[in-house]
Amino acid sequence: RHTSVGLINEVGMLRRLHGSNMSDNLTKMLSAGILSRTLLRDSEQNPEVRKCLNRYLVDRRDSMARFHADHGHFLQALRCSWQTFHGPFTWPEAMRVIRNMLRTVLMAVKLHRPETGSQ
Repeated sequence: RHTSVGLINEVGMLRRLHGSNMSDNLTKMLSAGILSRTLLRDSEQNPEVRKCLNRYLVDRRDSMARFHADHGHFLQALRCSWQTFHGPFTWPEAMRVIRNMLRTVLMAVKLHRPETGSQ
């Protein structure tokens, strides 16, 4: 946003793989995505771009909530879902988050199990 971008047709960096890589940790990836897009949205002047960033944030918070619920962290899941309502959202997004919150509660009282492959 604040500098020019160019392309160089050479290796600019090497990636070191280790056990604490961010890309191996979904929680870190989702948290970093939420933080970076929140900062970007807060400085964005274009209303259409802000709307796209808000949709992204609802989706990432919903993904984070599902991840926590699937791993038995029900209070964290509900907290993530609740944070969605602190920003602009559409009716379909709100309904999706409410369904996800209901899913989390049902999982907490052992009336629902996560889908196979979601962990």
